[in-house]
Amino acid sequence: MSENVTKVEFYEIAVARWQTRLCAKVAELYGGGSRVYLLTGSRAGAADLDELLWVFADESFIPHSICSDKGTGADPVSIGFKIANPNGASVLVIALPLITDEVLKFSKGFATVIDFVPKLDMQATAAARARYKVFQDAGMSMHFNSSASARQG
Repeated sequence: MSENVTKVEFYEIAVARWQTRLCAKVAELYGGGSRVYLLTGSRAGAADLDELLWVFADESFIPHSICSDKGTGADPVSIGFKIANPNGASVLVIALPLITDEVLKFSKGFATVIDFVPKLDMQATAAARARYKVFQDAGMSMHFNSSASARQG
């Protein structure tokens, strides 16, 4: 009997504003037909990413919404700060500094988890390394994309 293993992709970002690269990745996922849940650490973080998704690129439109405490998300991209999958996403994008046991268990319900390593911020890089180790120790399928192997926006 074969069990589905969550694929975790880490992207090293060599720009100061990693959230812009996060938005570009979400646009790429949406363009490919994926449903995405963006998990942030707070209501304010969700609002910040909501705003950034509206303005990060003139030529793109990504239908998205902030997950309410009560409703489900009909949009292909949902942003939230709670352990939920309101829009039936197959891709979880992490915008958190730490991975708790609850988030780790939750992430196993997705086909793919996307995370970022902000190379220019040493504290954020250390936190990303800790997240990488948590996912690796949980037996997930790990993939690392260095800034040298990918174009950054």
